[in-house]
Amino acid sequence: MSIAKMLKGHDLFQSLSFEEVETISSFAGLKEYEENETIFQSGVPATHFFVLQKGQVKLRLPAKAHEASLVVGRIGEGDVFGLSPLLGSGSNTTTAQCTEPTTVLAIEAEPLRSVLEANSPVGLRIMSTLAQAYFTRYVETLKRLQKVVNEVAAV
Repeated sequence: MSIAKMLKGHDLFQSLSFEEVETISSFAGLKEYEENETIFQSGVPATHFFVLQKGQVKLRLPAKAHEASLVVGRIGEGDVFGLSPLLGSGSNTTTAQCTEPTTVLAIEAEPLRSVLEANSPVGLRIMSTLAQAYFTRYVETLKRLQKVVNEVAAV
């Protein structure tokens, strides 16, 4: 399947024109990763936005060597991640690690932002959807943290 068809088939990109999808296809590509391979590391410059095509990815908060890290998100097929560069952050805020063999559609963030800025109504809709995904993950993480705090407090 072509990258343009993958993009047009995803809810996030359906409202883009054929020309916009073709433009995005020119700076997007499929990447494959093995189980336990890292897609991006926290604190490293963020350059790409990702759509999971196959497999599963865990997003983890950074931790020092030999410390447990906190999983803040589980990414499934069709989910988007690596939102930092689209939301204005220069660095990744989490580490993305594959839990099984994984295929992602990697899209360069800077040219994608330019396409979205050129079509303000569609760009606003897409950025709002991405912000909602980010916010939802944030709320879910807070709930999990509260559960852990409550369990520790009960001991």
